[in-house]
Amino acid sequence: FAPRGDQVTLTDLDISGNSFENIGEFTDLNDPADDLRSGVVFQNVDFDGDSSVEDNTFEDTTTNALAAGDFGSGAPDVSELTVTENDIETAVGVFLDEDVTGTLDATENFWGADNGPSGDVVDADTGEPAAGDGAVIVDPRNDNGLVEFDPFLDGDGEGVAGDGFSVEFVDGDTPAEAERE
Repeated sequence: FAPRGDQVTLTDLDISGNSFENIGEFTDLNDPADDLRSGVVFQNVDFDGDSSVEDNTFEDTTTNALAAGDFGSGAPDVSELTVTENDIETAVGVFLDEDVTGTLDATENFWGADNGPSGDVVDADTGEPAAGDGAVIVDPRNDNGLVEFDPFLDGDGEGVAGDGFSVEFVDGDTPAEAERE
């Protein structure tokens, strides 16, 4: 979503039930062109209402699952966007440009490793570090905490380091296909 001209507002956006695979080659965290090779990109937009990216699968790619930032045309406020219950098995799970405002709710995702996302950023709500082996979270304003990722799901769809929710798998579902109890 990268409209030209004036910044636009997306109301009650729902991106769900998709599979993003083989998106492209990711080469440089600091190259804006690489930010645009992502499963979902938000630039020059704001969100209103309950906008979400949920129940999607991002895999077999070396790029971002989700990127949000200015990238030359206006940075979004991500405080009204929820990214949850996704199966994120990419090099970079979430990339937020330094101009993004608000805090992104990216809790209850599987990050490609049972011990959660990596990137050594700090969860904006719980203060827990992203010290796992899964997809990287890039939050250039780590001291301000732009991303909430704790609790996250492990490969069995169970909540980890969280506050008592669980997900039940049926017949080999991925975390993105599982039903919440």
